[in-house]
Amino acid sequence: MKKALSMLLLMVMTLACLSGAAMADSDKYLGVMLSTNVMSLDTNLATDGESFEVIADCIDGLMQMDATGASIPALAESYDMSEDGLTYTFHLRDAKWSNGTPVTASDFVFAWRRICKEAGEYAYMFGSSVGCVKGAQDIIDGKAEPDTLAVSAPDDKTLVVELESPVSFFASLMYFPTFYPINEAFYSSLEEGTYGTSPETFLSNGAFVLESYTPGTASLTVKKNPDYWDADRVKLAGIKYQVVGSSDNALVAFKTGALNVVTISGNQVASAKKDADLASKLAVTGAGYMWYLTFSQTEKNADGGMLANANLRLAISNAIDRESIVENNVMDGSLATYTAVPPQFAASSTTGADFSEDQMKFVDYCDFNVEKALEYLAKAKEELGKDSFTFTLIYGNNEGEVIIRHLYRDREYEQEMIYLEREFWHDHILTRIPPPYTEDGSLILESLRRRLGAADKTIPAIELDSDLSATMLRYLRLQEQKQQVETQAKTLDTEMQRLKGQMVAKLNGSCMAMGEYGGTQYTISYNPVSRTGITKDNLQKLKLLHPDIYDEYVTVSESRRFSIKAKAADEAA
Repeated sequence: MKKALSMLLLMVMTLACLSGAAMADSDKYLGVMLSTNVMSLDTNLATDGESFEVIADCIDGLMQMDATGASIPALAESYDMSEDGLTYTFHLRDAKWSNGTPVTASDFVFAWRRICKEAGEYAYMFGSSVGCVKGAQDIIDGKAEPDTLAVSAPDDKTLVVELESPVSFFASLMYFPTFYPINEAFYSSLEEGTYGTSPETFLSNGAFVLESYTPGTASLTVKKNPDYWDADRVKLAGIKYQVVGSSDNALVAFKTGALNVVTISGNQVASAKKDADLASKLAVTGAGYMWYLTFSQTEKNADGGMLANANLRLAISNAIDRESIVENNVMDGSLATYTAVPPQFAASSTTGADFSEDQMKFVDYCDFNVEKALEYLAKAKEELGKDSFTFTLIYGNNEGEVIIRHLYRDREYEQEMIYLEREFWHDHILTRIPPPYTEDGSLILESLRRRLGAADKTIPAIELDSDLSATMLRYLRLQEQKQQVETQAKTLDTEMQRLKGQMVAKLNGSCMAMGEYGGTQYTISYNPVSRTGITKDNLQKLKLLHPDIYDEYVTVSESRRFSIKAKAADEAA
């Protein structure tokens, strides 16, 4: 789960990306990968990085982030802060929504009151734990009305925000989508629950406008906003987003040109580094995502809220090797982190120092240390009066997927494995008697070939005993089933060849067809392929005409052909 805060942090994502697009190609759409479907473009409902990315393409907030991570003006041309740090006054520039109406300070007042009233998942960023906007926490908790939020619009170009206590990074919060504006008149004209669900129900004031989008689909498109206040700096005609679920598919999409920017991880990063062409297009970019575990501490969870025990949580924390996860599993440039603010994520506006440069002071709670983990576990057992614990872990390969796994210690299985290992030692290692073959058939045949060497047809046939007979009959039954399946496969292959012929005919001499259908982008290719080889007749000619070359380069290897022949016993006699 990608969120902002947690109890147990695992890593910060920096993402290995492949980029092969000309960024200044003003008549082209950039093809960009998303890891999961964009479920909502409503800033009150969106919770994932992909949704926020698209929203930020289309809407500007008061401030934005530059290439160094510093906060710079966006819709706010400038801002003033009172000496006590409790009042911010933002001065808005001339800008307008994609329906032609001007962006005003009231748009921010409406949006902020709305998210606090509805207590959206990220409403806490207005509250006392983060933004400290006066009155926000009471509204979120249902103790006050939205109009008590200490944010006001003295005029269309002035927004005043009052804080309960100074927040040194408040200006930086303004480029988070939760703080973006919404045009109240437009929002109120829509049917309830439809805002941000289509191009017709969504307004932009940013670099791009929504061209095509349906919640939950695997693709969406944004196009350049000609009325954007900074349109001259937008060099693309638009962006086409496509959901790709794995690094394998992402790499294929990049190589075929279906996408221009993709994110990869794991073995695909290593593969790209070995490819000279791909390596030149590989970059590690700061994504600002964190992956972490969130503990349920309620009485409803397994074993009656056992995770409310601090020592049990510390035992789990010290049992996780964060460095190994990012170096050996993710392998995309991600960094292990030990605080809510990961390294290289935020810097001081005055000194430029990494905000989390002192994060290692928490290493005792988060470092991989088996001895500490066992000490905390022993304390947890004593405090909770339990000898073992069962956990249910909910996770996903991406934010659109949830998988449930149960993690537990199976002591009966442990004892069984100990018994089997001891038995193997006594029955096969000490006695030097090979165990029966249970491995993959190809592995068995290769092992036998190496042990037995070349075929010797002088060795007499062995007797067909009951064990070998049973194995043979099982093989023949499977052979019959395989033949039936192959017959079906031939029928299917015939039909596929017919359809293939129809598609090639419709290509009309072209080698490729591309397009989107049903929310998925498809590419049909019929490219020429050249292969080198030698026919049997030419091989014989080579042997006759150039025996020296033939002997030097042609090798002969031996293999055995396995077969079973059956006939009535009286015929055999």
